[in-house]
Amino acid sequence: MKNGNTQSGFTLIELMITLVLSLLVSYGIAQILINSNRSSVTSDGLSQAQETGRFVMDFLAGHIRSAGLNAVDGSVSTTPFGAILDNLRPGGDELRIRTVPPAPLAGQSINTCTGVNTAFNGSQIIEHRFWIDANNNLMCQSFTDTGMALEAAPQALAGGIEALHVLLGYSDNSGASVTRYINISDVPDGAGTPGVKDWNNIKAIKIAILSRSIADFTTEQRASRYVLLDSPLYQFNDSASRQVFTSTHFLKNSK
Repeated sequence: MKNGNTQSGFTLIELMITLVLSLLVSYGIAQILINSNRSSVTSDGLSQAQETGRFVMDFLAGHIRSAGLNAVDGSVSTTPFGAILDNLRPGGDELRIRTVPPAPLAGQSINTCTGVNTAFNGSQIIEHRFWIDANNNLMCQSFTDTGMALEAAPQALAGGIEALHVLLGYSDNSGASVTRYINISDVPDGAGTPGVKDWNNIKAIKIAILSRSIADFTTEQRASRYVLLDSPLYQFNDSASRQVFTSTHFLKNSK
């Protein structure tokens, strides 16, 4: 006689297999979420570095366009750059851009590189100096050609910039084209003017910066290396996102 109440269910082995499969699926989903979050965080850090880098490059480009210009009478009466300091700042080079800005109307003033209003005599050479300090800030201060500071102290224009390096485009054949890029110490003297740099054959300037995210967006440490133009090797072992920016500008005011 058969029992009509016979019951059936999963065996212990079937339950264990089901449990293992569930754990594998859960682990896979967790890895997808972790990787997605990591990618999002890395993207945020890189976007921050790119935004800072673009701002700095655009800002410097605006000043480079006026390098060597005498806006008072339209002639080139000043050298485009001052004594660029090669690898003497915490973040590499110090860029010095020289120009004679347009003469203001009577009783008005001009703006320095940081936007400070200052008196101007109408024929004064202004030298804007840019460098990176020990806190990864792009610094700026404006001077007259006699070395008088037009601001009380240097001002930070942007944070998150770790390096600035500059090379000058030189024409060996006195033509319009650049034949080589050199640092300021390698610029030869002009013909018949020993001790005076041959600025007439400086046709371009190449700039490179290294920007980084303001904060460390992940806890994952990674090693990275960068070389900017003629710079020494920059090595890092942290979780910051970084981006190298390089641009070349031909001087509109060269002779």
